[in-house]
Amino acid sequence: MATINANIVNTLGAGSGVDTKSLAQSLVDAEKTPQKKLLDDKIGSAKARISGLAALMAGLNVVKKAFTDLSTPSGVNSLSVVNSQSAAFSVSTTAASSTGLNSVQVISLAKPQTSEIQFGGVGLVGKDVDLAGSLSPSTAADGSLTVSMEVTVAGKKSNLEVPVSISNTASSGYKLNLDDFAAAVNKAKVGISANVIFPGQEAGKYKLVLSGPAGASNAFSISDSGGVTLDLPSANTVGAISQEASDAQLVVDGVLYQRPSNTVSDIIAGSTLTLMAPTIGAATVQTTRDVSTLKDKVNALIKAFNDTQSDLKILAGAKNSQDATDTYSGSLQNDPTARLVSSQLRAMLTSDTGTPGVNIKRLGDIGVTVDKTGVASLDEAKFKASTEASFDEVVRTLTGIAKNSDGKLVKGVTGAALDRLSSLMAPGGILLTASTGANSDVTRYTKQLGDLDDRMSRLLERYTKQFSAMENIVGQSNSLKASLKGQFDGMLASYKN
Repeated sequence: MATINANIVNTLGAGSGVDTKSLAQSLVDAEKTPQKKLLDDKIGSAKARISGLAALMAGLNVVKKAFTDLSTPSGVNSLSVVNSQSAAFSVSTTAASSTGLNSVQVISLAKPQTSEIQFGGVGLVGKDVDLAGSLSPSTAADGSLTVSMEVTVAGKKSNLEVPVSISNTASSGYKLNLDDFAAAVNKAKVGISANVIFPGQEAGKYKLVLSGPAGASNAFSISDSGGVTLDLPSANTVGAISQEASDAQLVVDGVLYQRPSNTVSDIIAGSTLTLMAPTIGAATVQTTRDVSTLKDKVNALIKAFNDTQSDLKILAGAKNSQDATDTYSGSLQNDPTARLVSSQLRAMLTSDTGTPGVNIKRLGDIGVTVDKTGVASLDEAKFKASTEASFDEVVRTLTGIAKNSDGKLVKGVTGAALDRLSSLMAPGGILLTASTGANSDVTRYTKQLGDLDDRMSRLLERYTKQFSAMENIVGQSNSLKASLKGQFDGMLASYKN
C-alpha cells in the first residue's frame, strides 16, 4: 500500500498524464483480493466437505447392505439340498429346516375332479343346446332370462345363475349356450372352473369341461335349484366324471402320508415338497448346512467395514497437495462427523449382542476381530469351530429379536447395527444435517462474495471520481504555473530591451 501511495504522489507531482482509472483499480484490488481469497477458500472448503460427506454416505450404504444380508435367519442359515429324483419332486428349505437324510417315495399325486359333458346328438352342431325340462327360467329385473343352479364344492353349496334364451325349436322352449354356461361358472368363483372345448373326435360336438381343486375332499357336483343332480338335455349325452378327485400319497422315512395338495410342507420340518410325478422307488434327500455362504457374507461385511474406515482416513487426513483434482482427501479434516462415524462403525463390529447365547455373544466369538489400527479380519479356524459347535447361537446372535427384563425390545448384532446406520443416515441424522449445513455455508459465502463485488464496485466508482477531481486540480495548477512563467519571461525580456 505504501508503494502505491508513493506512486500516486509521484505521478500527481508530474503535473500531467495521470491514469486515474488505473490508480483507482489498483487501490480497489489491494483491498478486495485478500477478502475474495478468504471467501473463495471457505466456499471451496464447504464444497469439499459436501463431497466428503457424500463419499462417506456411499461407504455406509455398502456397510448397510452387508449387515442387511446377515439380518435374517434365512440369510444366515443357508442349506444345501441334494435330491436323487428331482424330476419327481422338488425341495425348498427355510431357516427352520432340519439337516439330515430323508427317504421320500411319491406314490400318487393329488388330483382334481374333472367332469366332461358332451353335447350334440345326431345331426346337432354348435354350442346352443336345449334346456332340460327340469329347469325353469326366471326373469330378471332387466328382462333377461336365467336358470338357477346349485354348485357343491367340498360340501359347500353356492348358487349359480346361468343365462338362457327363448327357442322355438327346443321342446322346453328355451336354449342354453355353452359359452354362457362356462362364463357364469367362472364369474361366480365358487371353486371350480369351466371351459368349452372342441376335441375333434366327432364333427359338431362340443364339450363342457368342469375342474375343481385337487384333493379327495374337494369333489363337486352341480344340481338344479331343487337339489336334483343336473340332468342336461336328454337328447344329448350326459358325460361322466373323467377324473375323480384324489389325495396325494407319499411315504417319508417309512411312514405313509396322505395330503390333499401336491405342495406338502408339514412332514419334513421347515421344508416344502412340491410333488410333480411318482418316484421310481424311494428317493433320498440329503440336507446339509452351507456355512460357506455365511462365511462369504461375513467377509463381505469385513471388506465393507475396512473400505469405509480406509476412506475415512483419507477424508479426515491431510489434503493431497500433489493432485489438485483430488476433492476428497482432507475434505473432512478435523471434522467431528468423521470421528463419530468411525467410532460408531467400530462399535458395530465389537459390541455385545442384545440376544446372546451361552457361547456366542458378539462377532468376536465367531472370529471377527478389529486390531489396534482399526482393520477387521476373520479368524477362519474360530469361525469354523463356532459354526460347527453352536450354529443356532450364531444365528440368534446375528439375527435375534427379544425383550429384556425391562420389557424393552433388543436386537442381535445386525439389527442393532442397522438401527445405528439408519440413525446416522436418516434425514435428521448427523450426515445429512452436516451436508445441509455445508450447503448453507456455500450459499452464505457466495452471497458474501457477491456483496463484496458490489462494495468494491462502489469503492472503485468513488476512487475514480476523487482522482479525476485531483487530476483536474493538478491540471489547473500546471496551467497557472505556465501562465505565470510566460508573464515573467515577458517582463524579463522587456527589462533587457
